[in-house]
Amino acid sequence: MTSFVILTSMSECEQGNVPLLEYTRYSPINAEINGVLFTSGDYTYRAWGGDLFGFVKFDDRFGFDILRDIVSGDDEVTLQISIGEDSSFELNKKYSLDSFGSHKFGKISFTENGVAYNFISNEGYIIFTECKGGEDGTSSYILSGCFEFTAVDSEKDLTITVTNGTFENIWA
Repeated sequence: MTSFVILTSMSECEQGNVPLLEYTRYSPINAEINGVLFTSGDYTYRAWGGDLFGFVKFDDRFGFDILRDIVSGDDEVTLQISIGEDSSFELNKKYSLDSFGSHKFGKISFTENGVAYNFISNEGYIIFTECKGGEDGTSSYILSGCFEFTAVDSEKDLTITVTNGTFENIWA
């Protein structure tokens, strides 16, 4: 009987009908883009698939990825920060966001009047100020920190600055 229940449950997961669990958490991301404040607030995390929030940590390297829409009034942009670092994870250390090719970048994307804009950082940083959880190897990490970067849309020869960026309680 137990095998039948497990097989049925796995079948539902494979079909992707509904995420196993959803948690709504206060995990804001704020950033000023060219002096205009963009924010997010509560966010629904799915325990099974869908969203891009990741953090992996080993003794000699780590990786962090976040992808989230942030808004200012009627304007919405997608913020992505991605870093793959060949060094141990440390709190309060500046990690560079200056190289798309080596997986250390910030990105702002949006569409305006049917035109897609993609700004990739050419300089900047991220600092992790808090890391909770993960001690037992099975639980999630909860990360907080700050970031700033300058980004260029090379196709359109445009530059933006992202300042005073913060993230709190990001579950990864």
